[in-house]
Amino acid sequence: MSNPYLKFKSIFREIVSDLSRVISESRVIGLGTGRTVSAFLEVLDEVGVLSGKRIVTSSIDTAIRVSELGYDVVDTLSVEFIDLYIDSADKVDVEGNMIKGGGAALTMEKVLTHNSRYRVFIVDEGKVVNKLCPDYEIPLDVVPNALRIVMNSLAREGFKVTIRSCNCKRGPAISDVYGAIIDVKPPANLCSDLEKLEKYLDSLPGVITSGLFYRPADRIYVINEKGYRKLLAIK
Repeated sequence: MSNPYLKFKSIFREIVSDLSRVISESRVIGLGTGRTVSAFLEVLDEVGVLSGKRIVTSSIDTAIRVSELGYDVVDTLSVEFIDLYIDSADKVDVEGNMIKGGGAALTMEKVLTHNSRYRVFIVDEGKVVNKLCPDYEIPLDVVPNALRIVMNSLAREGFKVTIRSCNCKRGPAISDVYGAIIDVKPPANLCSDLEKLEKYLDSLPGVITSGLFYRPADRIYVINEKGYRKLLAIK
């Protein structure tokens, strides 16, 4: 299947140029998951900026692609910190909050995000919305044996809960850390404070992590066919 984000390669080259100082100063680079990251990885390879870098990935899919390009993927157990993390998102609001996890790699994406010195996200402008909650579903990575308990607990709090199915097999979609994926819509009364909502979801017994990310980025590039703009640039 062709990657539609390959059409942005010229724009990705401009972004690589804009990030040149950050990339050159980074020894350990983390890469997220999805078609945007896959296309951006091709440009990083073509420009030649990954030579000599240690690369960690948020998913098996990205690790395979990095290896196919001839780079060594290092285990997260072998690094203490990540200098630069590059990823995308399913939805981003105007304040920089995100929903991630469409590819079921949300747990390691959150681990890498929160343990990186500099976090860059690249998103298609069609994914930028005024607000995330309560309009869009938030993925949760759940311990399989706790699935029904977690779902019932959330339903009692007013969440709309669905088990994500997988077209490749029967049963729920399974994450890279072997959790079952459910998608939830919070009640409107819990949407006024996304930082508090993220902490609540992440702290539920049985939930490995949530796909709600409260302002995780240092820099966000919003792309379209004409170029890019920075939704956020802290440094």
